[in-house]
Amino acid sequence: MQLKRYEAQTINEALKKIKTELGKEAVIFSSKTFVQKNRPGRKYVEVMAAVDRDCNVPGDTGFENDPANNRASYMPIFPKYLKNLLLSGFNRDISWCLIGESNAEFNREGNSLSYENILFRKIADHMPVEGPIIVNSKKKKVVAMIGPTGVGKTTTLAKIAARYSIMPGIRVKILTMDTYRIAAAEQLRIYGKIMGIPVYVVTCQEELEKELRTGDDVNLTLIDTAGRNYRDNDQIMELNRWLNKYDEIESHLLLSATTSEDVLRSTLLCFNNSRVDRVIITKVDESVTIGHLYNIIVSLKNSVSYITTGQRVPEDIRPATAQILSGLFLNGFSKSVSANS
Repeated sequence: MQLKRYEAQTINEALKKIKTELGKEAVIFSSKTFVQKNRPGRKYVEVMAAVDRDCNVPGDTGFENDPANNRASYMPIFPKYLKNLLLSGFNRDISWCLIGESNAEFNREGNSLSYENILFRKIADHMPVEGPIIVNSKKKKVVAMIGPTGVGKTTTLAKIAARYSIMPGIRVKILTMDTYRIAAAEQLRIYGKIMGIPVYVVTCQEELEKELRTGDDVNLTLIDTAGRNYRDNDQIMELNRWLNKYDEIESHLLLSATTSEDVLRSTLLCFNNSRVDRVIITKVDESVTIGHLYNIIVSLKNSVSYITTGQRVPEDIRPATAQILSGLFLNGFSKSVSANS
């Protein structure tokens, strides 16, 4: 990618220069108007543009030098950061936008941050993050874990249950609707026995309604659901029938970091018809790069609540923050992410 800064008396003049030098494929990242220091009252525009091709900078210095005006005008070009974003799984359009925003801030007068810190912050700025489930002792909270098969719903639910069960004044109950897998109910019963949390198997909507209406002393009810094949309309409709009936249920859709971007988009398209409220990213420790998830998340209306980083209960889960996610997207998983949980 070639990035360059242009100065002209008007925006149209600048665009003509860009079209002549970079071609019709050039992308405009920013434009600003300045007053000339040596000629008060006279203005000029400064436009940053880029084109997706290799830079032909003499000596490969990484800078474009424009001696046409009195002040030194250097436009940093950071192809290595673009390359890192692409290798991390970011798509090309998003990578270009992030580089463009980062360059604009890096060249802003008075800025003292390193380019890498600016890029890190730009990634975080676009992240829809809400953090953990909010539970208090005065109001009931009901949360359902939904998603495809194999994304870790049961284990994630157990991690969340364990964390809230040790909070003063908070009582937790677990419901499992996963009657397809006998092992799922048994696994939760074992977790429940260890944590001192009651676990109930729900086989129909009537039983679900009964359990939601009972237990006045329960502050948090966690519902484990069966995995749904996003290609199976009947399964998705079955989920819709009970989930959309209860407005009080907060649904968290689990997405695995090991899943390809195409499948993730198809999954979201299907499950969004089931009123998805929040998103949990699982198995980040099993994926070499997870930048492809950024492509998905920045386009979501749903914010991220948690990330999971392994199989240990309750250790390997963290409330999502923009800073944690930015580090994961840019640098991949490291053990420090899990250790700090």
